[in-house]
Amino acid sequence: MSAQVLYIKLLGLLLQLVMAKLLLRDDFGLYSLALTVYSFAAMFHQAGVLEVLVQRQKSFHIWSGIAFWLSLVSGLVAFGMTVLFAPLAAKFYHYPDPEKLTNLICVMACIFPIGTLGAVNRAKMQIEMRFRELAIIGAVTMSVDALLKIYFANQGLGAFSFAYGAIIANLLNLALCWFVAPVPIRWRPQFRRWKYLLNDGMMVVGSMFFAWVIEEGDYIVLGRFEAVGVVGLYFFAFRISRHVMTLLTLQISKVLLSALSSLPSEADKQVNAFIRAAQIIAVVCIPVCFAMSAIADPLVRLLFEPRWYDAIPLIQIICLGMTFRSMSWPIASLMKAQGRFRTHMLVVGGSLLFFFPLTILGTLLGSVVGLTIAVAVFYTLATIVEFAFALKRPRRLLVDFRDVFLSPLVAGLLAVAVACAAGYILVPRTGLEGIPLYIVQCVVIGTVGAIVYILGIRQLSPDVLQETIQRIRKLLPGS
Repeated sequence: MSAQVLYIKLLGLLLQLVMAKLLLRDDFGLYSLALTVYSFAAMFHQAGVLEVLVQRQKSFHIWSGIAFWLSLVSGLVAFGMTVLFAPLAAKFYHYPDPEKLTNLICVMACIFPIGTLGAVNRAKMQIEMRFRELAIIGAVTMSVDALLKIYFANQGLGAFSFAYGAIIANLLNLALCWFVAPVPIRWRPQFRRWKYLLNDGMMVVGSMFFAWVIEEGDYIVLGRFEAVGVVGLYFFAFRISRHVMTLLTLQISKVLLSALSSLPSEADKQVNAFIRAAQIIAVVCIPVCFAMSAIADPLVRLLFEPRWYDAIPLIQIICLGMTFRSMSWPIASLMKAQGRFRTHMLVVGGSLLFFFPLTILGTLLGSVVGLTIAVAVFYTLATIVEFAFALKRPRRLLVDFRDVFLSPLVAGLLAVAVACAAGYILVPRTGLEGIPLYIVQCVVIGTVGAIVYILGIRQLSPDVLQETIQRIRKLLPGS
């Protein structure tokens, strides 16, 4: 799964490079506005079926048929909601061409019925720990998706390139899921049993709703107060920064949900297993977030055109905020494995109490930069709160927090300080000729930062470093 997500992130970066050359800021802005409506309806298109099935893995054979029909109906509902809200969204954002935005949202809505038809199959593979098949299917689907988006963009379809590519790629994903993991489906929907899935499923949907408000709230606030080009710039910066967080944690959270759900009555084992996993995730992800912030300036100047240089400070700020946010999905997996769907919903919903005040204040005081700082601060505070609720060990909270975050934070800050000094102060003074300055800065910052970080983490948390190395070795061929 890690190899798959690494491939997808590299593919996504390459795709963004190409799309940045083929599309304009307004195209990215139009797509980001349409995405706010699409992602809202996306919460309902599976009704939390996948998570509930994985958590109830021992009785999967009982619930699979019921879940299929429930997810299909929820997908059709999501489609209808998206089409219904499309013209209202165009009016809300005051977009100059409301018909164009409405049409884009309606096209994107076609993805929902397609995606729901394979939800039970994906849950089956996840329960059976068939992550190799999941990874291959995901990689193939994303490759086709990227090629189609580039093709449609080259044909002059603008923001619609994202929608058309996704529809065809989802059809391919559906076919592969049914071929690899077929599930027998009864033609009787068994409506009377739906409520037993919907009870927990609606808690999952509630959590997804509040998460959607957080994920899309910054675009909504910015779209209300700023021009569409500014929204496109922030969207561009956030997409690059988000690659860092999803590099490992999104897929690892799926593995954690399946593994921790196999220990339903052993709470201590669940929490201790999570702490071990969280230590490894933090040791890997926190320095990557710091490194991405450090090399954002030379990397963007090397890879992108000058019109995107204004996104550099935004990328740097968001990557710093991602240092804690990288733990958000694994924390959610722990709470779902514990069957605490309601608690997770309330925790995520409660964080909205300080999300919108922060983002609105940041936008009014500092435009897009102020909003970005507010989002980074929110990510840090929200993850700390979620961590405390998930572990349910208030007496050991400071100890658990120290065990997971302290060493990688200290080592990461030291590494990024030394690396930036080497890359931004020493490199320009060397007067190297024949080698582009930005390439040298990226190499120096990455190399120096990695060396200093490994030496630092070796001193602060040698056991965690050793376990991380052992797990990486097990993934290598011939190990």
